[in-house]
Order: sequence, then structure tokens, then C-alpha cells
Amino acid sequence: MKNSESFNPQQIKGLVWRTANNIQARQIKNALEALRILCEIQQDGNAEQAVYLLIVPNPADVPRATDFIWRDEFGLQLKSVGEMPQDYPLPKSDNNH
Repeated sequence: MKNSESFNPQQIKGLVWRTANNIQARQIKNALEALRILCEIQQDGNAEQAVYLLIVPNPADVPRATDFIWRDEFGLQLKSVGEMPQDYPLPKSDNNH
């Protein structure tokens, strides 16, 4: 992963979640893969200040993944407050506001 100083989240296609918690990142990845949504974890930053980015490489799966993480009644229903600061926005799309 690129160094944080030169890192631009808008350039990451398929970004569905960002967290400083490695366990949370792995749990979300495993849950998505149980739904047959391929997900990758990329680390940004050093070991002391690592940020884990969950990337869904298939663009067709991104809306389903974000719905499962945030909105679906039977999904994870995680709140992005504190996890995805305003200076680190997700790319805007019809299904991702």
C-alpha cells in the first residue's frame, strides 16, 4: 500500500470500509466472503498507525457489499461515524451515499 502522505482514497476502486481495527477488518472480509463477495484487505500506514482498507475488486459487488456492511436489516449494520471520517470519503455512486 502507498504511504499515507501520498495516498488518495478517491483513487481506490472498490473501497467499501476503512478501520484501524485489524480484527474488525478480518471479520468483515470473512462475512463478505461467506456471501461470495471477494474482498481484499490492504494496509495503509505503519504497524503503530495502521489503517485497514477493505476493497471489493468486482465493481458489480460493491453496492451489495456496502449494503451488507451498513444498511441491510440482516447485515452487519455498522456505523461509519468515527470509522470513515469526512476527509476519507467513499466514492459517490447511486447506491453509496
